[in-house]
Amino acid sequence: YLSHPFRICQNKASGGMEVIVDDEVLFSSLSGTGFWKKEGFAMPHPGLHHDVGSSLGWRRILMLVLVGTLMFLPGIWVMPPIDRDEPRFAQASKQMLETGDVVDIRFQQEPRHKKPVATYWAQAAMVAMLGDDLMDEIGAYRTPSWLFMVISLLLTAKMGAVLAGPRAGLMAGLMLASFLLVGVEARLAKSDSLLLLSILMSMLAVAQIWVRQKPYRFLFYAGLGLGILTKGPVIFIPVVGTILLLSLYRGELRWLKPLWVWWGPLVCLGLSAPWYMAITIKTGGAFFAESLGKDLGEKIVQAAERHGAPPGVHILALGLLAWPMTAYVPSLIRRFQVWRHEPFAPFCVAWFFSVFLVFELVATKLPHYTLPAYPALALALAAVSGRLSPSLAGLGPRLIVALPPVVIGASMLGATMVWALDPLWPLMTVSVLVILLGVVGFIMMRHLKSRAVIMLLALSWLVQACVLHLWGPRLDPLWLAPQIAEAREDMSLFCPGPVGLMGYYEPSAIFLLGTDTAKLSMQELSQFKGLAFVNMENLPQGFMATNNMQLLDGTVIKGLNLNGGKKVHLQAWCLR
Repeated sequence: YLSHPFRICQNKASGGMEVIVDDEVLFSSLSGTGFWKKEGFAMPHPGLHHDVGSSLGWRRILMLVLVGTLMFLPGIWVMPPIDRDEPRFAQASKQMLETGDVVDIRFQQEPRHKKPVATYWAQAAMVAMLGDDLMDEIGAYRTPSWLFMVISLLLTAKMGAVLAGPRAGLMAGLMLASFLLVGVEARLAKSDSLLLLSILMSMLAVAQIWVRQKPYRFLFYAGLGLGILTKGPVIFIPVVGTILLLSLYRGELRWLKPLWVWWGPLVCLGLSAPWYMAITIKTGGAFFAESLGKDLGEKIVQAAERHGAPPGVHILALGLLAWPMTAYVPSLIRRFQVWRHEPFAPFCVAWFFSVFLVFELVATKLPHYTLPAYPALALALAAVSGRLSPSLAGLGPRLIVALPPVVIGASMLGATMVWALDPLWPLMTVSVLVILLGVVGFIMMRHLKSRAVIMLLALSWLVQACVLHLWGPRLDPLWLAPQIAEAREDMSLFCPGPVGLMGYYEPSAIFLLGTDTAKLSMQELSQFKGLAFVNMENLPQGFMATNNMQLLDGTVIKGLNLNGGKKVHLQAWCLR
C-alpha cells in the first residue's frame, strides 16, 4: 500500500495519527483506545495499552463545567412555568415539602402516578437547600435539571475519551451542550435530564468493556437503579437495546463478562426497590396500574393527549433539535465507509438506532423522547469532526446552520409586531439579532473549518440566550399564570379569602397561586366565597351575575392557552 504517495497527520478530534493514501485513511491510531484501523478492520495495536489516554484531565473538566453553566443558565430564573408537565412536577415537589410526605406523589388532591419519585425528590431537596422563600419560584425547581445536564456533559466527554481519545471526548461534551433539545431540557423542571444522567452512568461502563477497559461496574448498576427510580423501564431501551445490538454485531455475549458482579443487582435494587415497595403498600398497587398500565401502555398503542405522529418524525426533527451540529451530519453519513470499522462506530450506531427505532414505532411522539440518543450522535460527530471540517464550507451545511435562526428570528419578529409586546423596540431588535446570527453563521462557516465547533457552540448560546432569556419571558399573551398571580396580590386586601379558577385550570396557575387554589365548575362558582378568576369565553350566553358577585375593575387578562391555542379572557370576581 505504501508504494503509493502517502502523508501522515494528526486527527485533531481523537489525538491519534493517520496515514492517508489518496485522500482515504488507510491506518489510524485512536488515542486512548489502543486500536488501529487497517484494511477495513479494527484491531488492538500490540504496542498500546487500552487505558492510556482515556483521562479527560482537570482542564477539560473545568472547561465543560463552565460551558455547561454558561449554556444552560440563561432563562432558567426568568422564564415563567411552561404548561403542562413542568408545573405538574414542580407543584408535586412543592407539596412534598408542604406535607412532609415523600412517598406519595400528588397534584393538589389528585394522585400523580405517572412517573416514579426520583425527580420530585431532587427538586424538593434543592428547594429545601435554597430556602422556603423560593418555594414559589420555578427556577428553584429547574436547578436540578441544569446540574444533571452539566454532569451529563462530563460523562459524555469521559465516554468519548474512552472510545476515541480525550480530545474527541472534550469535543463530544461541547457538541452535546450545543444541541437545542439539550438546552431546552436543561431548563425545564422535568425528569428528562435525570434520566439522561442515569443512562450515561450505565453506558459509560458498557463503552469501557467495548474497548476492553476495566469498567466502572458500580456506576453501571447505580445508573440502572437511578433510571428505574426516575422513569421506570425506559432506561432499558438505550442500555439493553445497545447491548443486544452490539452482541449481534460481535456474534457472542462473552464480551459482557467483565460487567457482571454479584453485588451489582443489589445496588440497583437498593436504590429503586424501597420506594416501589412503599408506594405499593400506600396505594394498594394503584401506582403500577396508573404508571405502567395507563400512562406507559396507552402511549405505546395510541397517541396520548393528541401527540401522535407517523414514523419518521423524530428523524426529521433531528435537524432542528440537534442544531447547530447537524451541519456535520451529511458529511458523517457520506464518509461512513471511512469510519465504520473504528471502535466507536458500532457502539454509537447501536445506541442511536436502538432509541430511534423504538420511539419511531411508539404511537405517542414528543420531541424529548429521543433525548437518550443524542449523546451517541455527539460522540460520533466528535470522533470524526477533524476529518469532516473541510466539507462544512459547502452550501448544504451552511444552510443547515443559517436557516433555523432565520426562521426563529422571523417568527419572533412577527409575534412581537402582531401582539405589540412590551418593550416593543428592544424585543424587535432582539428578533432581528437572531436573524443576523443566522446570516453570520452562513458566512463564517465558509472560513472557520478547524474552529467550526467553537463557532457553532457560541452561535447556539447566543440564539438560546436571545430566545429564552431576553424575548421569551416577555411573551405575555402566552404567560397568563404570572398575570393571574400578580392580580391576586393586588386584590388580596380588597377581596381576602381563597382563590378559585373557572374555565382555566392550567398547572402553571395552580403552582403560582398555591396548592389550595380551587377549580370551580359553573355550579360551584355561585357558592364560592373568595376571589375567582373566570374565563369569560367559557360562560354560557345570557350569563347573569348573582348578587354576591362583584366584578373587579382593571383585572381583565387576555391571551392564548399555550395548550391548544384557544382564546382566554379572564376577569376577576369577588364573591362574598
